[in-house]
Amino acid sequence: MAMYVYSTEGEPVGFVFGTDIYDLAGTPLGRIVGCRVHRFDGAYVGEWFRDMVVKRPQGRPRIISAVAAPPPSFAQAGFSIAETAGAEA
Repeated sequence: MAMYVYSTEGEPVGFVFGTDIYDLAGTPLGRIVGCRVHRFDGAYVGEWFRDMVVKRPQGRPRIISAVAAPPPSFAQAGFSIAETAGAEA
C-alpha cells in the first residue's frame, strides 16, 4: 500500500510506493535510500523524516549511482490513490 508524502504545511504532495517517491499525478520523482532521498540521477535531495523530505542542517549529501526511473504509476492511467487503496481492502 502506498503512503503519502506531505508538505511542511501538512498537505499531501506525493506518495511513496516501495522506496520510490511519486508526485500526486503519478510521475516518479526519486527514491529513498535509508534515510536519504535521491533523484533517479543519483543527486542528493534531502532526508526522509516523518513522511516528508527535509533539508538537514548537518546534511550528509552524497551522490549515488543513477538508476532508471520506474514507469509512471497507475495514477497516470486514470486511477486515483483512493480507488487503488479501496481495491486492496
